[in-house]
Amino acid sequence: NPDLGRNRFLPGRDFVDDDRIPLDLYGHGTHVALTIGEQTNNRLGLTGIAYRSKLMPVRVLDSNGDGNTADVVAGVRWATRKGARVIVMSLNFGCGLAVPPLEQALREAWRKGIVLVGSSGNIGSEACPSLPATSPNVISVGGTTESGCVATYSFESSQIDLAAPGGGRDRSNCPWTSRNRPIL
Repeated sequence: NPDLGRNRFLPGRDFVDDDRIPLDLYGHGTHVALTIGEQTNNRLGLTGIAYRSKLMPVRVLDSNGDGNTADVVAGVRWATRKGARVIVMSLNFGCGLAVPPLEQALREAWRKGIVLVGSSGNIGSEACPSLPATSPNVISVGGTTESGCVATYSFESSQIDLAAPGGGRDRSNCPWTSRNRPIL
């Protein structure tokens, strides 16, 4: 994406194809990276919420958005060893599923002072907020629309710590309902 200049990237890793070229063939990681790191004052796209950040792409999901525990755990451990300050995980395991190797990797990263952020999941794809977002060491994030409302695809749960830009338009002008209320 031209709104993410080459100087914005740190060396990454692809655990799906086992190489150093973490191309996002599914597109979701790129969407999240743009939400975080789009540049400013360049007349392109929008502005990311951390537009001066460096991005370290770590691919753990295939071109269908599927992956396995071993690759996710390896990705968290690799980013931890490579000095990541924040690890953003926009992926989910099954509802209520315990994943001890992932939980151990997250504890290790947290102990090193890394801020861990996890997507709470999307209604329709998941049945409830799940790991990695539900780990006690991870900030669980739901999605908002461009109007700052809880997105219709986002869970509302006590397991979610906050909501952040996730995309989509607010079709109902954000009425005060339990499903779509303004984030203050």
